[in-house]
Amino acid sequence: MKKTILTFLLITVMSLSCAGLAGCAKENEITRYYRRLQRAKSATIMIEADVPVFGKQNITIKMDGNKTYHSGSTLLGQDEEYTQTVNGTTSVYTKNLQGNWTITERVAEGLTVAQAEYYQKFFNPEDYDYSQETEQFIMKKDIRYEIMDDMEAYDLKMYIDGKHCRVSGNIYRGIHFPFTLTVKNLNDTTILLPI
Repeated sequence: MKKTILTFLLITVMSLSCAGLAGCAKENEITRYYRRLQRAKSATIMIEADVPVFGKQNITIKMDGNKTYHSGSTLLGQDEEYTQTVNGTTSVYTKNLQGNWTITERVAEGLTVAQAEYYQKFFNPEDYDYSQETEQFIMKKDIRYEIMDDMEAYDLKMYIDGKHCRVSGNIYRGIHFPFTLTVKNLNDTTILLPI
């Protein structure tokens, strides 16, 4: 009888230890992906939001070495834009009113994958619990991130699959609306300048 109880206790302790280690391994998956993201030479970030009154808004950000590409919602005042930074100067490619591409220069502001602040705060593994059922990370209830101009992101869910990561949740700035941020094509994003 003692052997049965000891065996049962040993199996229970081992099972709990394995479950705890599996949770830690999953938590470390966030850290591993973020490190990969920081080391990446190129990436694509897509943001989709369903804003009341304005409808679906989409923003695409691509980074490839010293080049970036932005396209996005007119709600946020963004148009399609390319940049290339060389020797401390950033060349900005935008379309004029006639639809022709023009180039202007400004002091270097080039954005690399490692510097992009669009996603950094989303990758704190301590802010999430892993759900075995949905196979994704679920943000803890008391966590909120301040993002872009005093907006708050909350109720996040993160799914990581190799070179892709999808974060979905809600944003609040006077109104609540859902959003999805997708990071993909690590080291597989290429930007060709328009002219």
